[in-house]
Amino acid sequence: NTTTYSDGVPLANYGLYNYGPITAKFGVNLSINTAAYQAFMMTTTAQKNAIMRPLGLAKDTYTESESIGLNMSTLQQASAYQAIGNDGVHIEATTLDTITVDGKPWVLPAQIKERAMSSRTSAEIINMMQGVTAANGSEPFAAQPQWPNAFAAKSGLVGFDSTKTSEITAAHGDIMPASDAWMAATSTGVSVATWLGTPDLSGKTFIAGGGAQEANN
Repeated sequence: NTTTYSDGVPLANYGLYNYGPITAKFGVNLSINTAAYQAFMMTTTAQKNAIMRPLGLAKDTYTESESIGLNMSTLQQASAYQAIGNDGVHIEATTLDTITVDGKPWVLPAQIKERAMSSRTSAEIINMMQGVTAANGSEPFAAQPQWPNAFAAKSGLVGFDSTKTSEITAAHGDIMPASDAWMAATSTGVSVATWLGTPDLSGKTFIAGGGAQEANN
């Protein structure tokens, strides 16, 4: 349900909806902010980094707001999802395939492979994220039935600050505007991440989410 961070700043779910007791999978399937925050607060920095370090995403400290969104590039995100779809084994991502020097191939160092999580953990995460693209999930139109039991995805929106949100809703109504939208997915063979947005509201463009009443229904 709607809660607050430790400093008193409110944290609500999309559509301002309260769900009561839920399973972790239900929370992932519908991107429920408050569930992510509760899970985040149950773990220490060392526990978080036990998985984040092999993915190249470890930090010395985490802010509570990072429970619902960690700043990373699309390459980092696709690389992290690759480990989930690859039985928990992370392979260092690179943007280089080959290098030729003076007409001869330059030998590239081998990509680093490291187990980021157990096979069981990776299977459980895939199982949880598969509900995201189910008919009652947050992204039903992203379903890929050609990859049964392997394809898993997650998406998210980033809202504007309160001033810009008020400016947009005053002009356009109850649309829950967002500055950024991302989606990442993994299968046993392919991992991909995409992003779009206008964080500075340039050109007065924004991503229009559903209104509060629409989300509640």
